[in-house]
Amino acid sequence: MQTLLLFLAAGALGSLYVFPFLRTDETAVESDFMADGAYSVLDHPANMALFGLSALLALIAIFLFRNRKVQMQLTKILLLITGAAAVVAGVLYVQDTGDTTIDFQLGVGAVLPVVAIILMAISHRLIRRDEKLVRSMDRLR
Repeated sequence: MQTLLLFLAAGALGSLYVFPFLRTDETAVESDFMADGAYSVLDHPANMALFGLSALLALIAIFLFRNRKVQMQLTKILLLITGAAAVVAGVLYVQDTGDTTIDFQLGVGAVLPVVAIILMAISHRLIRRDEKLVRSMDRLR
């Protein structure tokens, strides 16, 4: 189950490269990010690096199923990196647009980091539950 959840989280983070955070019908000449009518991960190197790192680490965490302690630590780190990436994306957008008023619609990409964080949190909980189960079985021997 944890493998599936981590894979879905990696897929959600990877699909951020396709789906934008925000869309607008008007092009904002003052804004570097919204000049093409969409704010996506590809608009800033920090966004690309943080979300790409999160997706890659989620895929790596899948293959650490034999070492649950390391897998739990990696999912904690993933939660922090993904949360930080979402905050960085929001801060960069606010800094870029400044005082300009742009009418925008939320894109699918605005929801995907939240979905990934929820999936990783559930995965972490399931990994922890498995670790407790294995420890209790070791005590019975």
